[in-house]
Amino acid sequence: MKILFKLCFLAIIPFTAFANPLSSGLLSPDNVYMKLQGKIADKYAITMDIIKRRDTITKAINISGSYYYDNVGIPLDVYGKLDNGGSFELTERDSKGDITGIFKGNFTGNTMKGVWINPKTKKELSFELSEATQNVAQFDFKEYYHENCERKKKNLKSHKKDTLNWGDTLCSDMSVSMISVKNLKANACIKINALLEKTVLQPITSEKPYKNINDLLHSIDGERDFDYSDEQFGMGVISNEENVLCISVSYYGNTGGAHPNSYCAFYNFNPQTGDTISLMQIMLPEAIDNLIAVAKEKFIKTNGDLKENGWFYDEAEFKLASNFAITKGGLLFQYNSYEAGPYVMGAPQVFLTKKELEGLVKPEYLK
Repeated sequence: MKILFKLCFLAIIPFTAFANPLSSGLLSPDNVYMKLQGKIADKYAITMDIIKRRDTITKAINISGSYYYDNVGIPLDVYGKLDNGGSFELTERDSKGDITGIFKGNFTGNTMKGVWINPKTKKELSFELSEATQNVAQFDFKEYYHENCERKKKNLKSHKKDTLNWGDTLCSDMSVSMISVKNLKANACIKINALLEKTVLQPITSEKPYKNINDLLHSIDGERDFDYSDEQFGMGVISNEENVLCISVSYYGNTGGAHPNSYCAFYNFNPQTGDTISLMQIMLPEAIDNLIAVAKEKFIKTNGDLKENGWFYDEAEFKLASNFAITKGGLLFQYNSYEAGPYVMGAPQVFLTKKELEGLVKPEYLK
């Protein structure tokens, strides 16, 4: 299993339930979302959104999510493990995948405390976070898994088994990690959960939507154009505020080609109504052109000159990503593979801070 160091894809956690396939779905009470708030060194206020997922076979608890400094707002990925005694270690990465910190410590009840370590200087700063529950959405988790070993014997004889990084069993598998909102108004929960399921059932890899999750899982059965596949759908919580709930839906697929494929979609919801929030809804009148100009400047600052670096297929014409997340600190625009350039150029991000958005976005979304 490959961990992709992007905010969206950390929702995908290695799933090892190859025994007793969970094709009908398994409600997972051990999987928990937490929103934590506190300080590093007793002065740097931070907010962290994490999901703890227990592996059904090894029983290990994986942690994934993100956090931001309250006065900056740029999300940083965190991921790691929690042992049965409550000890944890989380690796922190920025949008480029560089390790920028390590959190080590213990969970005690709803409190997380320990030290934050600078990976370059090894300097340690104490931190303590407590769970925030007021005006916060809560979730149920359901895990699905299906494995197809019809081609295993043939794959064992294939010369490609040593070149395509196939798994040990050479079986195809698919896992789906779903979350559903459970504590908002009934109509809001229905709208949000229906859209999340619909998104998984209409992946970009398929021409038509699947009827249900079971239909999706069994799409790996029978004769296929390739010998082996490893496909995973995941969901994560990007921001969970009183006026905005942002959930990511992600996909990773390795079907034995030159490289795996992946994508990420952000969905911004009004927690009171369950309606999605579009970019134009949060913009001030006639501010979109200025937003694009600000985003272009930030993209170049982060990723280099458009023409010199071949962004947007050497057209040197900036295009704002349609995929965006409303976070506490600003707006995060995420390009998927091939949107900003060839696959090898990756999936860049553009983050615009509250200060950069002043005069462009309605004030209520900059609180």
